[in-house]
Amino acid sequence: MAVLKCAAASSKVVDGIASSITAPDIGKLGSKLKEEFLKVDGIIRNVEVQLQANDIPEPMRSLKAGWLQMTLIEHLLGRPSGDGKKFDDTGEIVKYFIRDVFGEATEAPVATPAPAHDSSATIVQYDNAGSAIDVAKMILVDEGFEIGTNYSAKGHRASDPSEPVAWKLISIAGNGSSKLQAYSGIGVLVERYTTVAGEELAKNFGPFKKEFELCCGYPSNEATHNVQMKDDILTGRVNECLVTLAATMIDHELDVRTSPSRAVFAKADLKSEIAVGTLRLTPVAGSVKMFDENKKGAVKNGRTQCTTHRPDGSVYITFMSSPQVEEKFCNAYWSVAWTDVKELANMELVTEDVSFILASPSKLRISGHTYIAKIPLYINTAIIKKGDELLHYVPKVEMKPTEVKPPPILQVKLGGNKRQKTSGR
Repeated sequence: MAVLKCAAASSKVVDGIASSITAPDIGKLGSKLKEEFLKVDGIIRNVEVQLQANDIPEPMRSLKAGWLQMTLIEHLLGRPSGDGKKFDDTGEIVKYFIRDVFGEATEAPVATPAPAHDSSATIVQYDNAGSAIDVAKMILVDEGFEIGTNYSAKGHRASDPSEPVAWKLISIAGNGSSKLQAYSGIGVLVERYTTVAGEELAKNFGPFKKEFELCCGYPSNEATHNVQMKDDILTGRVNECLVTLAATMIDHELDVRTSPSRAVFAKADLKSEIAVGTLRLTPVAGSVKMFDENKKGAVKNGRTQCTTHRPDGSVYITFMSSPQVEEKFCNAYWSVAWTDVKELANMELVTEDVSFILASPSKLRISGHTYIAKIPLYINTAIIKKGDELLHYVPKVEMKPTEVKPPPILQVKLGGNKRQKTSGR
């Protein structure tokens, strides 16, 4: 019947007869393609039963069945269908037919595809009554739903706050009914399951391609555990103390030399001598950082170091760097030169305490919560007169002489070729 329909529908004329099915073609169907032809014939018969069982009305039933019959025969003969469509195998033709007739109906059944090498791959299976088996499952699989893969809700379902972030597809029944297992909020499968119809799975679930990632260091990233963050706060407060102390300094008539080397002088036209203890030079810093004694090259220096005493008695040491010299700003503290001749020194490096307390979520209590930053500063130990250079005393470091050992003496014995090494006296 299918062959006759192909012949009847043909627009090709051979020997005066309209037909695309020739005698050699019919011979192939009875010999080389006999096994495939019998399988196709079985599919056609079962489809006819299925169309009738599902109350597909005429003329739709005859038109759809006719298309399937002719397309299957043309495919066996290696030709495209009458409407120009090409298919890789009979299973693909059957799936196209099922979609065309049944659409996405969840109760319309599709079979799980057989392995690709099997000649019956993706062909719809039928029961003894002629009803197609597992059509819904075949549709879902064809849509890309795969058991063992993760999916997440979409649409109105995703807006439900109780909806898990992701689900794992556990199984798909023949009628499309699908079982899903939920992931916890941190990506662990939990004993929570749901079963949804195939139509809902296709409509309300999509692939979940993200990975669950947790911060491995938690809670070390919280401020209460983050030592670096607390150190940064203290460092900032020390820098604040520098500016606070600098605000108390009295401006004096000084010249600051920045090249060829740094130096500070009392102005040549100084109106009056500067009394002992009245010239104070305090630092401000380009940066303030925590002092790390374990760092290579780290050396404590009273001129660049600030020591802060915490309320619990522990100390926090920071070091300063000099600020950049600008046209309208220069910090004289960093330009005071040094001498190893004590009699020439007229400045002394001392420290001054600046107190502060840290913010508190409770009522502030100063007693027992005070931090004391010891800030270095220069103060004059002698009267400063016109043109005097400001110098502070740094003791000369005596270098210990290095013992030099004489080189070994080589002695050559007469009458021999060997040299003997002897030690010198």
